[in-house]
Amino acid sequence: MLSGIEKHVDELTGHETFLANVRLIAPLSSDPENVRTLCDNFEKLRPTICDEARSRFQHWLETSQAERLPLKPEHTEKVFNAYFAGDVPFDKPKNREHLPDAFIFNTVLDLVNRGCEVWFLAADGQLRESLRQTKGVRIYRVFQLLFEDLQIPFDYAQQQALSLILPDTEALCESARISLRSELCGQSLRYGGSEHSTTPRIHEVQQVRNLLVDRQSIMHVDDSTLLTAFEADIVVQAVQRIINNRDVTERLSEFVISIRGHFLVAIDRTENAKQKITSVELVDFEIGTMEENAGGQILQSIPPQPKVVSKFEDNFENIIQNEDGGLVVVVGSTLRNRRLVAEHLIAARKKYASLLGFRPLLPKTKIEFQDCDNDDHKSLMLLLKKVDDGDLDALGLSCEDADWMTVKMIDSLRESNCFIVATMKSLNNRSAVVRHLTKITGGTTDLKYLSAIAWIQEVTAETITFAICQHSEWEDGSWEAVLRRDEMLQGKPIS
Repeated sequence: MLSGIEKHVDELTGHETFLANVRLIAPLSSDPENVRTLCDNFEKLRPTICDEARSRFQHWLETSQAERLPLKPEHTEKVFNAYFAGDVPFDKPKNREHLPDAFIFNTVLDLVNRGCEVWFLAADGQLRESLRQTKGVRIYRVFQLLFEDLQIPFDYAQQQALSLILPDTEALCESARISLRSELCGQSLRYGGSEHSTTPRIHEVQQVRNLLVDRQSIMHVDDSTLLTAFEADIVVQAVQRIINNRDVTERLSEFVISIRGHFLVAIDRTENAKQKITSVELVDFEIGTMEENAGGQILQSIPPQPKVVSKFEDNFENIIQNEDGGLVVVVGSTLRNRRLVAEHLIAARKKYASLLGFRPLLPKTKIEFQDCDNDDHKSLMLLLKKVDDGDLDALGLSCEDADWMTVKMIDSLRESNCFIVATMKSLNNRSAVVRHLTKITGGTTDLKYLSAIAWIQEVTAETITFAICQHSEWEDGSWEAVLRRDEMLQGKPIS
């Protein structure tokens, strides 16, 4: 069903045919280039529409207590037997149009065989007629008739009129923020399941961030009440009970949580048909993610521990025990994992004057750090000045969008004996690093300052496995051998 959303978006927009025709007649427009740009923009927008539709439908499934019935292997056999024979729900043999309906048909029969009474609402006439003679199934073409049998009063015309009148989003969000601040107090922070004595309980809502009210989810319960879905990121203080042996203590901790749920909104319609919000009540919510802070310091789960591949253990030992300086480049995987490996290398070097240019992630690391980003030129240059002045024995850097910094690092290594470990993105092997360094430095001369390259091979919840080597994998093992091989493959004279 989720995969069908994309097809449905195409049907509603006439995506392929419409855009093809517009592009065809674009030259007849006074501004053909602008027409083509509009088509390009729509093609870029379409995946966003599909993703948001999937997300909204998934949210509805999770919050409306809808049951997703599984497709069973025996369904497939029954469906294709009927497909070739032209049995119900097919109107003739080999009619592919009714294949999805046939799976629905067999799922309904399963419910009936389990003793369930099924109330079946469908716009598809062929599918309705196929089930009409099935005992235990009530058939409905429109939901108004279903509501009448359920004895639920429902005025369709009134609902249509109400749906066109929506409250002001800004006012609704402001009232919703006030509601969250008051109604979340005393609530438990749990992902689901049963509550226990150590579950943190919200003491105070400190900040409501990124509150989004889904206007397309708004449903009018009556002419003065509506229900709407929401998502928000919230900072709260919660009381957490800690049980240690027989001692029970309570700790006030800060949590950053993402939640989603529903508000019940009371409205008062004025004479000019505008809706004034009189109250907003939190109906339900569920927690998506939760991160705990204590005393301003984030308590993180233990990150995966870097571990060198056994084949390269000798290389690793040579690098960390060597007293000479030089540049070690770490590549592969994600930024966090590259930084973990870089931090591991600096810590293993066991130099007294060591510094990281990013916040340490490993729990036992006691290396000083100065958190610098790519645009903080002044701080980055101060780090290199410490290298130039001989104040540092080892430095870890992770400014991956600043190639100029790599050039400056190599310049510093001309005059110092510092051990520098730097992370690089978008590269995943030794040859790629050599090519990149040659490109940004303008030649092969500076490759002599490249001591080693580490590349991440595998990451699990417990371990980051990486390889590290002091030479290339070609010819004599020199870094220049990578470039000579490139020239040979390109048919150029070997320099």
